[in-house]
Amino acid sequence: MSAPERGTPSKFEPGTGPREWHNPSGKRIREVLYGMMDGVVSTLGFLMGLYGATVNPGFVLLAALSATLAGAISMGLGGYLASKAQIEFFMSEFEREKREIEELPHIERREIEDIYRAKGFEGEELRMVVDRITANKEVWLEVMMSEELGLVKESFDEPKDAGVLLAISYVIGSFFPIIPFLLYLGGATIYISFLLGVLTLVVLGWYRARVTKKGLSSLIEVVIIGIIAAVIGYLIGIAIGSMVPH
Repeated sequence: MSAPERGTPSKFEPGTGPREWHNPSGKRIREVLYGMMDGVVSTLGFLMGLYGATVNPGFVLLAALSATLAGAISMGLGGYLASKAQIEFFMSEFEREKREIEELPHIERREIEDIYRAKGFEGEELRMVVDRITANKEVWLEVMMSEELGLVKESFDEPKDAGVLLAISYVIGSFFPIIPFLLYLGGATIYISFLLGVLTLVVLGWYRARVTKKGLSSLIEVVIIGIIAAVIGYLIGIAIGSMVPH
């Protein structure tokens, strides 16, 4: 296999390097948690608000399903655009650093020296490290991107994947509070919906706490935010309902 052309961002562009992109376990956790939590919180608040304004279960169900669809589309497109903007920013910085290495190598070499001096390298050891890095422009560019700018392309999500995952996660999270309205359980419907929403938030909060290693406080934060959203939605619904002629 021939070596990649000097200066091309082979390591940074999916499909151009000698190996497939490595996606470590948990890379998509942010999208799943964010999408599902937003789906639960938004839908729970929306349902409580509608129920506060009207007790017509058919209307509440139809409106909730419509809101879920709109929210999922918005979430998916937002995730797609955000991830795409990250990659575009990365590539603009990549091209700038590549140009500076070609046009201002003495300045860029000094920056490498400063980076590794701050890491504790001195004297001959520092010179050897800098010589080794700057001898290969691909390595040099990679170090400048990661060490100076803190940008690593592997940490960015594929825009389409991020958008789809966010949308699906949002729908899944929204589904749990809606279940009781699909089954219609009489006067207990809204209370069971609230309970299912809170239980879903407990599970998501537990998973978030497990992943982030922040313990019970992380779980409690998720649940409290969901309950606050539901209560506010309910109170707004009551206020609006009182102003609308029946």
